[in-house]
Amino acid sequence: MAEDNGFTDAQKEEAKKRADYKCECERKTCGHAGRCNSKKDLEVHHIKALKDGGKSIPSNAEVLCYECHKNTRSYGKH
Repeated sequence: MAEDNGFTDAQKEEAKKRADYKCECERKTCGHAGRCNSKKDLEVHHIKALKDGGKSIPSNAEVLCYECHKNTRSYGKH
């Protein structure tokens, strides 16, 4: 079985399009009320990390701006 190395460029673009090219974060720990909606520095985050058995599939993708992404528990811990 092939190793999952993350989202493809096409999957990332699909996720960003689905999110209307805005951050989908709704975490209170990021300091905003409701959805962030930032359009800057968008990244595609694995909702369930690869190291925890998550897969690089559309249903496991969340579009986050860099600031919200670095506030996730699994940021940088593939």
